[in-house]
Amino acid sequence: MLQLVGVPSRESLRGADAWAMACLVSSLVLATALSGIYIRLFRRTMMVPVFFVILALVATIADVWKIVNLLGPFPGLDGVLTMRLMVISHLVFAFSLFASAVYVSEPVFQRHGVLLLIIVGVAISIAWGLPVDAFTLMPNLLFRTGLGNSVPVTIGVFILLAVITYVQAGYRNHDNRVLVSALAILLLAGGHELLYYGYSVFACVPGIIAMASGGILYAARNYRDEIPD
Repeated sequence: MLQLVGVPSRESLRGADAWAMACLVSSLVLATALSGIYIRLFRRTMMVPVFFVILALVATIADVWKIVNLLGPFPGLDGVLTMRLMVISHLVFAFSLFASAVYVSEPVFQRHGVLLLIIVGVAISIAWGLPVDAFTLMPNLLFRTGLGNSVPVTIGVFILLAVITYVQAGYRNHDNRVLVSALAILLLAGGHELLYYGYSVFACVPGIIAMASGGILYAARNYRDEIPD
């Protein structure tokens, strides 16, 4: 029998569901809108760092599987599969932000298509080996995965590395645009994490503000490179 942990009553269950769905819908709308804006703005000569930021945004759209977690299981589509798909997309999100930072810092790896395959391959390898408790649904519409907090810690480490790498590149090259981009990545990633794990107004509202602000700030600071002199 499917159980939902951490929610003491049926009324609070409905409240948790409502805010978890609000966080999910907000994340999906922002990710879709920002992806479309980025593709339109940078369609002429898309820089590799921007490409990986777009990839990170597109990956978050897989959060939609939370709906299946709430309403399912469906034939051939249970909580184990949906959670592994979401872990893959979540890892791709973090790895892509880190790849974006690496290209800003030292663009020595020219074949970014190969790096994309590596990112996806590593994410699949990690996710498919994780244990998933598909019998206990948490208030944020996620099932427990991994060993303790191994998955969120891994995600957090790569996001932090991405921000640090952006900052390091900005200071080394005396480029304020890159430093502002570091702040934008921090806001974008932090906002998504609040919306991904959150199930209350205290996560949803700050998450929306941070993710939207980070996405807009990153586009604004990097779009000038697309404007011919």
